[in-house]
Amino acid sequence: STSCPVTVCIVLDFIPENNQVTLTTTVRPVSDLSIGQTGPSSGYAGSNFVYRLTITNKGPSTATSVIVTDVIPAGAVYVSGSNPSGSASYTNGIATFTISSLASNGTATITFIVKPLEGGMVSNSATVTSAADEPNPANNSTSMAITVTPVADLGISQTVSPGSGYITSNFIFAITVTNRGPSTATSVNVTNLVPAGFSIFNVQPPPGSSFSQMGNIVTCNFGTMTNSASKILRVFTLANLEGVFT
Repeated sequence: STSCPVTVCIVLDFIPENNQVTLTTTVRPVSDLSIGQTGPSSGYAGSNFVYRLTITNKGPSTATSVIVTDVIPAGAVYVSGSNPSGSASYTNGIATFTISSLASNGTATITFIVKPLEGGMVSNSATVTSAADEPNPANNSTSMAITVTPVADLGISQTVSPGSGYITSNFIFAITVTNRGPSTATSVNVTNLVPAGFSIFNVQPPPGSSFSQMGNIVTCNFGTMTNSASKILRVFTLANLEGVFT
């Protein structure tokens, strides 16, 4: 028989503490939020315009601390806002709507009302953000333009001084025009017909205005009048006849 030597090798680990490793990895939430809006295509100044914002979370994570900011158009007044999923506030031309959390594939609807005071193209812009990472920021904002027709409520009144007098006396007719708004009125013209029996010897238009006279008819171009503005046209006359005149 033949015998073979056998060698046994034993390795000893004198530092077992370094035989394992722990790695900590942070997985951040990701939420693809999108925002859209609807509203009227046109309307009149002084009317309430209703906007609706729809926020959708396309996931995959729940979006927390969702904030929607809407820049109210210049020349418009914020009337009210409704956010069933959270809170609504308004400060210095910006409406802010907060939602504590919005689940993946969830939606939220926000409604608010503004009142434009001037005519022209009115643009409303809104943006949505959250505490989660946003993989597609291109759909985080929306803008919508609306055509607003200006509206100006003009009022006119007239007084005469003195209220009564004698033939050959001087009478001053004062015609007051007031723009009750809400928009600025342009190309405002006033035509005043002085009663027969009076002769006009002087006309005093408002500052910056022009007038023309044809017989007893005075036409005055008041030009532009802002909301709540008033202008007065004064016509100085001499009474040539006695009687009651309108």
